[in-house]
Amino acid sequence: SSGINAEWPLRPGTIEVTICNKYGFLPVETEDRKDYTYLIKYQPNTTGIYTVDVLFDGKKVPGMPRRFEVISRTETKKAVPRISVKSAENEIHANEEVEFLVVYHTLNPVKFKIVNPVSNQIMKYKAKRHRDGTFSLFFEPPSPGEYSVKVYENGTLIGEKPYTFTVLEKREGFVSVNGPGISREIVAGKETRFTIDTKSSGPGVLEVMVRQNKVPLQVAVESKSEYIFDCKYIPISTKPVTVSVFFNKTALKESPWVVEVRGESMYSSWCDGLDSEHGSVISIPIVGRAAYCTSRVSKRD
Repeated sequence: SSGINAEWPLRPGTIEVTICNKYGFLPVETEDRKDYTYLIKYQPNTTGIYTVDVLFDGKKVPGMPRRFEVISRTETKKAVPRISVKSAENEIHANEEVEFLVVYHTLNPVKFKIVNPVSNQIMKYKAKRHRDGTFSLFFEPPSPGEYSVKVYENGTLIGEKPYTFTVLEKREGFVSVNGPGISREIVAGKETRFTIDTKSSGPGVLEVMVRQNKVPLQVAVESKSEYIFDCKYIPISTKPVTVSVFFNKTALKESPWVVEVRGESMYSSWCDGLDSEHGSVISIPIVGRAAYCTSRVSKRD
């Protein structure tokens, strides 16, 4: 389920949906479920780029039109997860949490397995599924060496070869910063967080500064242990946020981080199956197969 900001009120109305490709418009069935949700049915007739547009009482819905791609049945068999490291240095060191971005569009249950091929030991990790069809995989390697990541869908291994990566020696005097509050798009008015790990640096003075439009934001810093700190803040507008971290009066190499902020209105709608950021389809439509999306209008608290 992915979000689209909408400004129209929570009330009965007429919804109009059009879906087209470069050859013309497709037949579309719209079912009013009488609970402010609508079921949209259509059947792609060829591969390529499609455009969906939605009007409510003759007014264009914010976030529309939306573009997405339809692939063939044979292409779905070749689909494999795309995994990359989210790091400014593109290096992975022992005892430092690293975030992997996994791109694999499916609505089925997905699990991961991180293995040290030498010891064949299965590693612990944390995973988060995002609305745009991607996953964030957080892992802290305990020691240097070669590791691999395998992706399973409904218990079945996806792809012939696992993603492999090398973990380098532990860095002394290094402070790591991770979390959505510095790495992903955040929402105005909603709390976000990031974690600072100083266990490789030893005792010192830690300073955190968050600014938005040159105005300092209040940051709540909570000590989780002697060397791990949880930082929380709330962006107050849609202007980018700048996060700066200093250790012993020296800015970290990656600091400052600039984080994009998006707005969120009281009224919003969701189209299940559509990627809200990139216009692709999470449950990828296939030529000749019926495809569905649902739209729901709701008022936020």
